[in-house]
Amino acid sequence: MLHHLTRLWNDTLDFIYPPHCIACSVGEHSSQTHLLCQACLDSLHDEPLPPQFDLAGQLSERGVKPFFDESYAAWSFSERVQKLVHAMKYEAKSSMARVLARGICERIDLNNHASLSDVVLAPVPMHPRRRRERGYNQSELLAEEMAGVLGMPLNTKALRRARDTEQQALLSAEERHSNVKGAFAIRPPDFFKSKNVLLIDDVLTTGSTVNACAEALKAAGAVRVLVLAVARA
Repeated sequence: MLHHLTRLWNDTLDFIYPPHCIACSVGEHSSQTHLLCQACLDSLHDEPLPPQFDLAGQLSERGVKPFFDESYAAWSFSERVQKLVHAMKYEAKSSMARVLARGICERIDLNNHASLSDVVLAPVPMHPRRRRERGYNQSELLAEEMAGVLGMPLNTKALRRARDTEQQALLSAEERHSNVKGAFAIRPPDFFKSKNVLLIDDVLTTGSTVNACAEALKAAGAVRVLVLAVARA
């Protein structure tokens, strides 16, 4: 309840006292969002797609077995995208989650997977302690918006972080894998059995966190795990 009130309060303040564009710090808010001017919003949609990347292959090269089937990102981690993710992640700007979530849905081509049945969206979970400190989970904000756009079911509870971990940003690639190994669990254990999962995250770096989530999902009987993220760093 508290994180919903925090988001509502921040959005209300931004609506009553519209800030300058958080990307350029100059323009006035656009008709779609009060956090971006129209020029920056247009530029965001016009940014080139990220270069193709093989995150699973990069894990394999490090001697780590990949458990997710495919991974996609809507943008490269440009300076503009970094500012928007930061606003969503650390400043409780839930309306930015709407912009970025719609971008994921529009910029990532999922037509090759249109025939998948029993699809469910699941955000990368935060540990309850860290969620209480921040007040919300940014991946959950994205997943909620995406579920509405795609018209697909969402579950934010079954995939859980079973133990607290160090912040991945402070660790090397090798340390990140060890840090999150076995950190996720499924409750109830058969929830994802025979389902195809769209696993939602904000930024993909080494892929260690989403791979640990995918390992738990596959062990629980998930058929395929597709990772969808805002950006590829």
